[in-house]
Amino acid sequence: MTDHPPEPPPNEVCLLLRAHAEHRWLTREVEPLLRDLEDGSRPPDHERATALAYLEALWIEACRRALQSDRALAALPGRGADAGGLDEQARRYHGAVRALRLSLVERVAALIAAADDRFTGEVTGDVLSREAARHEADCIRSGRWRPGLTYSRIRRTPTAR
Repeated sequence: MTDHPPEPPPNEVCLLLRAHAEHRWLTREVEPLLRDLEDGSRPPDHERATALAYLEALWIEACRRALQSDRALAALPGRGADAGGLDEQARRYHGAVRALRLSLVERVAALIAAADDRFTGEVTGDVLSREAARHEADCIRSGRWRPGLTYSRIRRTPTAR
């Protein structure tokens, strides 16, 4: 008896799984930390700085998951006249997750830009950081998003991962 390698799941299933993984990450990891940082209670500066650094790390992972979801969507064949069923459900779920992603990106960018103002003062690098956050939010909204390109908070220059 020969073992055959398992067949990959259909593209619709891949999209559903990727979108679900992204949704779970955003709602269980990113969103609770955002709520804690936005709730108004002011932790000591060193704790807030640590929480913001953790938020950035979580957001980098969220970007990686978003890229995987978007690639899974791109792998689906074009919509046909008989499109429906699992294909349509997968597309709708991805759209809902993308809407959640878009609602969170502005909150994350605002917190990070505010942290730059708070912890390092108004200098040229901070203006670039705020502009980079705005540019990232605009790219995500318009669909021109490339998560492989990020802005280093240390060097304040675009860096490829």
